[in-house]
Amino acid sequence: MILEIKNGYFSYENNNEPILKDINFSLCEGEIMTILGQNGVGKTTLLKCITGILKWKSGSTLINGELINLNNGIKKMGYVPQAHPINFAYTVKEMILMGRASYIGLFSTPSKEDKLMAEEVMKDIGILHLKNRECSKLSGGQLQLVFIARALVSEPKILVLDEPESHLDFKNQLIMLDIIKNLTKTRGLACIFNTHYPEHALKISDKTLMISSEGYVFGNTNEIITEKNIEHFFDVTAKILSFKEKNLDFKTIVPVDFIL
Repeated sequence: MILEIKNGYFSYENNNEPILKDINFSLCEGEIMTILGQNGVGKTTLLKCITGILKWKSGSTLINGELINLNNGIKKMGYVPQAHPINFAYTVKEMILMGRASYIGLFSTPSKEDKLMAEEVMKDIGILHLKNRECSKLSGGQLQLVFIARALVSEPKILVLDEPESHLDFKNQLIMLDIIKNLTKTRGLACIFNTHYPEHALKISDKTLMISSEGYVFGNTNEIITEKNIEHFFDVTAKILSFKEKNLDFKTIVPVDFIL
């Protein structure tokens, strides 16, 4: 395994009730893991604890058996926050080169190798033609790809994304999922991302963690995303339907009723 979370526990200051309690899971190279749950249950908090942005109150994050924190986790994890519009006049290339900060000295400038790596990543995810465009003039989908590229140039072992398909239209959501899947497989990464869409988890993820204020379940995606768990964790009655198209197996989720 490349990533392991052991007995993760987290609560904010002046709050006796834990947001996250006894979180345990592991992930291997080349695997994609999705985190599902209702708003406010701690999905983004969990990502920040995994990456070391927030410190576990107890418990630990290990990569290849080594304990990590915010200081030594920067080079090992690429974190992509939710995309929000930015007003600074950075070009795409300048924004992506910020991902090389941990390799560049305090008073140094990006090297030729840093710039070549940035261009290689841009080419891999299809945004090389945007390299001189100001980030403030990009669409939401384009900006999200820039943030992913910025994470990738740090040469992480694990890619962590917070709702990468949010604010995207239907087609661009599917494009984003394909990019995540291809990057994970071709670069030998492990990938974790939050999503509001159980169907997206069924489409590309190997493992799923479903979380609520009462606890969580973790395991193989096809075993975790069940009609029973959807009702328990989302208060939605749904049917999971299977079908075949072009000799491929697909699943879709059809809501039947929900609880107000």
